Amino acid sequence: MPDQPSACDVANDVRLTAQVAPGVQIIVEGSTDELLWGKFVDSRQRLAVACNKEDALGALAILEAADFRWAVAIVDADFMRIEGGALPSRNAFATDTHDAEMMMLRSAALERVLAEHHACAQSPQRLPVQRRERLLAIAEPLGALRLVSLRCGLALKFEDLDPGKIRRALRALVQYVLQHSGVSLTILEQVAVATDEVLSAGHDPWELCCGHDVTLLLGHDLKGSLKGSDEDRARAVERELRLAYDLAMFSVTGLCAALRWWEAEHPGYPLLRAADSSVGSG
Repeated sequence: MPDQPSACDVANDVRLTAQVAPGVQIIVEGSTDELLWGKFVDSRQRLAVACNKEDALGALAILEAADFRWAVAIVDADFMRIEGGALPSRNAFATDTHDAEMMMLRSAALERVLAEHHACAQSPQRLPVQRRERLLAIAEPLGALRLVSLRCGLALKFEDLDPGKIRRALRALVQYVLQHSGVSLTILEQVAVATDEVLSAGHDPWELCCGHDVTLLLGHDLKGSLKGSDEDRARAVERELRLAYDLAMFSVTGLCAALRWWEAEHPGYPLLRAADSSVGSG
């Protein structure tokens, strides 16, 4: 497997590209973010792809330290607002919700995806608003456990989870994730209490829930019309959401407003397509 580009690599690529293609370069976290945000970027600008949030922000910091003015970064908020954090630069912009997937799930893109699957006889019929509420209710404890893992440095493993086992009561969920992560169950009660405290704090579920957890659950619900493993179905749902999420949906978000603010501060350098522009698929 080839080495992943570091923050320095991404910053160097931005500088090299600027020599042959003047304009603003928008640094994103990964290839799927490139597919999503690339639909809305003005054709005169370019996207630079990092391999994670830290490297995207790191590349931006390197460029700013070298007085390179024509780069911005779009990253997932993750738990930033819950933890009272802030982005390190006026040229860095975060998603409205926990991550890009949650932004799409909150939009009418979900209705479009479900409408396609409801045409299949094997797909369960459920109003999208009910589906959202139910999925958030199931994913919220897992999001809370993710936050506890982050705060306590537990490094729990949230990859390759069984969506059927996510739907358990809180203590059973914590036990499952600890076992899945190869962590001793001696901390089970402590972690369960900490997770319950996060849930009791009343955080916005759109900030607490991880989008991939929700698409994993939704993919499991749609297994009658989606094939492959649980992870395959989650990725398929995410791809369908990207295809369904359009400029009209993006235009009403806080992220879009923040990027428009940057444009106003830098006349002649539009980051985004005009509202009536057509966009490609992703």
